[in-house]
Amino acid sequence: MRRLAISLRGHSLPERILLGAAAIALAALAVLFLTVAVAAGLALAAALAARIWWIRRRMAKAAERGILAAEYTVLEREAPGLPLEEPEKERESPIANHRS
Repeated sequence: MRRLAISLRGHSLPERILLGAAAIALAALAVLFLTVAVAAGLALAAALAARIWWIRRRMAKAAERGILAAEYTVLEREAPGLPLEEPEKERESPIANHRS
């Protein structure tokens, strides 16, 4: 693998000044991009937090009023006048009652 090595010993003073200015400009540009990325991330996180807060607030207000709105679909409809069926009791497993 080849390594990039910059030696300032073989360069004149104006070249060293230009290389130093380029290095400082590159570092400043990197800091600028990092700052913009962090600011964008914070803005996105704040927007998401505000959205979650707003949804929880609406749900809490609806719960206080006792309103619960939802959509549903009837899968089976019982014939009118028929007695309701008793739910089957779950059989207890002998293994479930066994304690070690």
